[in-house]
Amino acid sequence: ITDVSIIKIAEICTNLQDLDVSYCDGITDESVMRIIEEPFTLKKLNISNCDGITDSFRNTHRKRINNLK
Repeated sequence: ITDVSIIKIAEICTNLQDLDVSYCDGITDESVMRIIEEPFTLKKLNISNCDGITDSFRNTHRKRINNLK
């Protein structure tokens, strides 16, 4: 799974509430930022063990990401 595909999934699945992309190394800060900023219906987001997501991003957006759990 890549940034492009994860954004497409979120756009197409407009009622998506739970997204688990753990261990998906093709996911980066860019797509996660887009998903948490857009008015998607997500309530849960698991991005654990995604090597493409930086610690800096996780720390900066921790509160917003944690609100989706």
